[in-house]
Amino acid sequence: QSADRITLEILEWYWKEEMEPYDMQERFFRLVKQPSEDCILRDDFLPYIKALLNDHPGLEFLSNHAEFQEKYAVTVITRIFYTVNKCHSGRITCRQLRRSDLLDACLQVDEEEDLNRVTRYFAYEHFYVLYCRFWELDHDRDYRITREDLLKYGDHALSHMIVDRIFDAAPRPFQSTKVDREYLSYE
Repeated sequence: QSADRITLEILEWYWKEEMEPYDMQERFFRLVKQPSEDCILRDDFLPYIKALLNDHPGLEFLSNHAEFQEKYAVTVITRIFYTVNKCHSGRITCRQLRRSDLLDACLQVDEEEDLNRVTRYFAYEHFYVLYCRFWELDHDRDYRITREDLLKYGDHALSHMIVDRIFDAAPRPFQSTKVDREYLSYE
């Protein structure tokens, strides 16, 4: 047999050992995270968001727009982490998942053809507004907003002090240990 085939025996073993003993929240957690990890990392959501982009009727119009698909995926994952991972460690624990509405939102996505009705995390309209606003602020199109870019917002409506405060307080959930406070990325 081919190594990439899943037999009924393997599926039954997986269900009995990895899924059956657990409640819905724990099952979701165990499905999304990598087997060797004790948390969900950002990239763990990518296969699920790609499947959503490929198969959900509410996103069919994006099928020929790879750039928007990529930005939609980044936006959804970032919104999930921003809401569920309140400490911004870039690691969602089972406890954090239990305290969130993520599983309910995922179940709603499965039932709802119009993703804009799923206002938590997945709404295309929310992504589009965020992306367009970011695009308007990112004058040199490098997917980084500098202090100078932000100072131009609203015909120079923000003072230097306000912009400095925004940059000092902005969380950086997916950055490495070295935090660069000179720009805000799309994440």
